[in-house]
Amino acid sequence: MKVIILLITVILQLSLSNNFKNNTTIKINPESTLVIKGKTNVSQFYCNYNIAKLNHDISVDFSAIDNQKMTFNKAELKLNNTFFDCGNQIMNKDFRTLLKSKTYPNIYINLLEVEKQSDNKLLVQLAIELAGISKQFKIPVIIEKTCNNNVRVKGNIEIDILQYNLEPPKKLLGMVKVDNTINVLFNLSLSTL
Repeated sequence: MKVIILLITVILQLSLSNNFKNNTTIKINPESTLVIKGKTNVSQFYCNYNIAKLNHDISVDFSAIDNQKMTFNKAELKLNNTFFDCGNQIMNKDFRTLLKSKTYPNIYINLLEVEKQSDNKLLVQLAIELAGISKQFKIPVIIEKTCNNNVRVKGNIEIDILQYNLEPPKKLLGMVKVDNTINVLFNLSLSTL
């Protein structure tokens, strides 16, 4: 769920060019995926984001510290909670309730810093805002150039929802409990405009 566009901008800049600009515009291509994976004491669940809803250009402002590290002033991805599909209406409703979507309809992911670890690995620092609370994360990301000059960005963010003061739902009189940890799996195809 979150990290993705921000990471993408950085990755595109690091991998497509050694000439760093102060701003750029990126696009998330339709073959991208963003999935929230969770589990209960009974099974697993997946909530897929409708990537077609990310059909707008994303402007990104950044500064290159050196050829290994970049900081970002403006690199925000806004994910509308209603565009996650967990497979059925009941799970969709539970997911939106968990995220307090009536009060906080969006998840915000802000890219803060990117550091190149190797030709295809980055260490990315993000701020993710859920239900009005923002927390920072550092995550490894894998990048690959594709044959059409796009960049594929892959990674996983593990989030403890208790850090966001979110209470995992319980069903069937408490017999089915959702685990506190969710994983945001992203596989994004990005292009610069």
